[in-house]
Amino acid sequence: MKNIALILLLNVLTLPLSATPFWAQYKWQSRIVVYYAESESDMSASIVNAHQYEWAFSERRLRFIVVFEETVRRFPDNGDNVTLQPDNAYAVSPGESLLIGLDGGIKHHYTDLVWQEIFRDIDRMPMRRAEIEQRKQSKDS
Repeated sequence: MKNIALILLLNVLTLPLSATPFWAQYKWQSRIVVYYAESESDMSASIVNAHQYEWAFSERRLRFIVVFEETVRRFPDNGDNVTLQPDNAYAVSPGESLLIGLDGGIKHHYTDLVWQEIFRDIDRMPMRRAEIEQRKQSKDS
């Protein structure tokens, strides 16, 4: 019995310290696109490109997180005190991105960052469709 307890204790102690993804702190607050940039200039260009869709981000409760090596940038950057430690436990190559739902789960993996496609995929999600329907009903009232 002592051996089993010792084995279980050792297994718990050897678990990785960061068992949750770095975007988990946004769970139920925002949808997220995590983009793994190919270079620092790619990182900057992707943030600049995202600015033209600011209204769409707001409408969809969407945040954009760009990761390049040890650097993480967010859009919109509201100055919140969220500390993100980049990782790539999901085997995403540079130039690829992940769409994370409000529940914190990975919904899509993209090989190209095409905002219209991402917005279309978000708008097909059940929770997003419920948000749209709720907004319609409140306008009709």
